[in-house]
Amino acid sequence: MHARLAGAIRDRRVVTFAYDGLPRTVRPAVLGVLAGHETLHGYQTGGGSRHGGLPQWRNFTVDRIAGLAVLDETFEDDPPGYGHVDFDPVHAALG
Repeated sequence: MHARLAGAIRDRRVVTFAYDGLPRTVRPAVLGVLAGHETLHGYQTGGGSRHGGLPQWRNFTVDRIAGLAVLDETFEDDPPGYGHVDFDPVHAALG
């Protein structure tokens, strides 16, 4: 899954997956370690959410992502508000 997420970030491809039992549609931005956990930082544009409305920036713990699909849909511009995230290390990030 790590390689597929990194590839989606590199190629700016939208991903879908289930997280906490809800479907998510996300523009992936950063993959790395946050607070000791492999984490995807992405801009969620669709699906469900238990915390606030959409679209919204979210952090997803990678080992809780299920059913990952990398779509043919791409995005050119960085999602609104994209900036520095305190991941250490960073494995992949939008350029």
